Amino acid sequence: MKELNLEFKLSIIWAFFALAILVLTGSFGLIIRVNQAELISLNVDTLYTLLTYHGLVNVSLFFLASYFLSRALIAKYVTLNRRISLISSIILIVGFIGISISILGGKMALGWYFLYPIIFYESQEWSRIIWIFSMLLIGIGLLISSIDNVRASKAKYGFMNALGWQYLSGMKEPEVPPVVLINTVSSIVTIYAILACLLYTSDA
Repeated sequence: MKELNLEFKLSIIWAFFALAILVLTGSFGLIIRVNQAELISLNVDTLYTLLTYHGLVNVSLFFLASYFLSRALIAKYVTLNRRISLISSIILIVGFIGISISILGGKMALGWYFLYPIIFYESQEWSRIIWIFSMLLIGIGLLISSIDNVRASKAKYGFMNALGWQYLSGMKEPEVPPVVLINTVSSIVTIYAILACLLYTSDA
């Protein structure tokens, strides 16, 4: 029950965090629209900096808010690791702070995508380092919590059962809640995607 309470609290924290950032990114979006209406005049560097933060941070943060909500939902059925929940949240928040500093302070204006080498033309050297380090932190935070999702599902239902393979053979037991099955599959995809990125980056 303690794990459920913790995951629920973390999901609420992430929801309020996302709402607070939405106010900021929404303000940036309004400024961009006012600029398009030619009521104000922004230089190109400032425009793309605001555009980057508005788009990229919104997409990423709302994904993470819903991700931790899914952790709260599966905590009703499986036992998640409290320490990993806290550590991953801290790592992800630190990563987001670093991204905010690199974009708003260092002019990492890359739009919604990481397009090398375009982003390095106007950005400052220190902001590139913070950006890469922050993205690495976000990847690690997601990786360890996704591994914990799979571990918890495997411990409760067995790995193949958590994927729903028993239903293909006509078995009805153990009955796996849909949210657990979906979370397990998506966590495996997340793990492979992050590991592939890390391996690609190390080779590059």
